[in-house]
Amino acid sequence: MVVNSPRFPMFDLVKDKQYCFRVRSINKYGVSDPSDPSTPISLRKPQAVPPPPHSVMAIRDTDTSVLLQWQEPKDKDDILGYYLYYSEAGKQEWKTVNNKPVTKTRFIVHGLKTWKEYVFRVKSVSRAGNSRYSDESHPIVVKSAINVPSSPSAITLLLCTGSEMVLGWRAPFYNGGNSVRGYYLDQKEKGTEMWREVNVKPAKEKQLKETEEAGVTRNCLAGWSRFGYRERLGDLHYEVHKSFIKLLLPGS
Repeated sequence: MVVNSPRFPMFDLVKDKQYCFRVRSINKYGVSDPSDPSTPISLRKPQAVPPPPHSVMAIRDTDTSVLLQWQEPKDKDDILGYYLYYSEAGKQEWKTVNNKPVTKTRFIVHGLKTWKEYVFRVKSVSRAGNSRYSDESHPIVVKSAINVPSSPSAITLLLCTGSEMVLGWRAPFYNGGNSVRGYYLDQKEKGTEMWREVNVKPAKEKQLKETEEAGVTRNCLAGWSRFGYRERLGDLHYEVHKSFIKLLLPGS
C-alpha cells in the first residue's frame, strides 16, 4: 500500500505482542531500500492528558512585565512543559504567551500595559495533549515592584594567572522591579568566620578581577564544591559562596 503522508495508523495488532516497523519510499523510478527498523513497539493503554498545574501566582516585575509562577501537578512524569495565557481582568479575552512549552515553573510575561489589571492561567503539555486550564491567578495591576533582587548564581573562575584571577557569575533571575546597579563580592580565608568586601565600589559587570595586591598568589589549583567555588592560592584558601554576593539597587 502506498501512503502519501509520513504517518499511518496501524490496526488489528495483538495486545502484549511486540512489533517492529520499517518504511520504503517510492518515486516514478522505483522503490528505495527499507529504512532501519523501529525499536520494538507493543500496544498499551492510551495515555491520558496530564493534570493542570496549580497555585498560579503573578508577582510584580516592571512597568510592562509580570513574573508568573506555578506549582507542578502531583502526576508530572509525562509533562513536557506548560502553555501560559493572560487576559485583562473581567474581560475573558485570553491571549497565549508562549508558542513553545515552557519547561520551568516560572516565566516573565512581557508586553503588558502599565496600570492595567491582568489574570493568568496555565496548561500542562504532554505527548497525549494539553490539560485543562488551571485556576486563574489573583488579579494583579502591572507596575514596578519595589523589592530586593534574587541572588546571582553560577560563580565561575574565568582566568587564573600568577598575579590575578577573574571571577564571573550570572545575573539574578529576578531584578526586584528595577535594574541592578552592581555587585559586591565578599571573601574570607578558610578556617575563619570573618568576611571582607573585595570591592569598595559595586562592580558594574558580571565579572571581577582580583590582583596580587588583593591576596592572589601563584599556584592556582581549582576545585568545585556544592557550596560554591574554592580556590587554593599557595597557603591561602580563597572561598566565594553564592549566597554571599551582595547586590546594590538604585537608591541603596
